[in-house]
Amino acid sequence: MLRLSSRANKPTQLRKFYDELCLWETKARNGGKERFAEYLPFIRMMNAKAAYAEGRELVDCNYSTLISHCLNQVTDPATMTRCKLFMEAFMGFYKQERPKD
Repeated sequence: MLRLSSRANKPTQLRKFYDELCLWETKARNGGKERFAEYLPFIRMMNAKAAYAEGRELVDCNYSTLISHCLNQVTDPATMTRCKLFMEAFMGFYKQERPKD
């Protein structure tokens, strides 16, 4: 059985990741394919940030895996937008499942 820390996956921490994802999606959309190659390493850096947050028990391993899986599929501005939209939906459903957080 998976045991989660009571501190893990707090809405403020998840929102921090979502906000950063939105920032990079906006830059990718406005910069086009030409600038996307410059942004991609910073986008993928979110994997390291998620791993660090997991190590500090701010997010659990499920969230780290989810964000890693999503970010690894980002290859251009269009897939970046789809990643952002998926995480937006995730945030909504997560709040529905854990409304007291």
